[in-house]
Amino acid sequence: MGHRIVRKCDVASLAAANDRLAHAGSTFLQAAFDLLGELAGNREADKRQAIRDKVRAAFDVKIVPEDGGRRRLSLAMPSRDALAALARGFAGLLVAGRGEGGR
Repeated sequence: MGHRIVRKCDVASLAAANDRLAHAGSTFLQAAFDLLGELAGNREADKRQAIRDKVRAAFDVKIVPEDGGRRRLSLAMPSRDALAALARGFAGLLVAGRGEGGR
């Protein structure tokens, strides 16, 4: 009795909202890496893209629906090895930028 009946329009609007949220999160992540690259003087977009993809894979971010229609952001905690690899990738972006005359 306490269960809410989800209408098709609710499901469709929630799916569209999740898609917009995922796109906004992806855009935010891209902007953050672009900013870090510019601050470090690193103009290599391919390297930033590779690190961004590793971050996405390592944290496996998802939007999970809950009872009552709420959404929850879920992410996995990467292993120590994965975190170390990400740190090396970030450092590589910064060091590569220094080598190109970055300040």
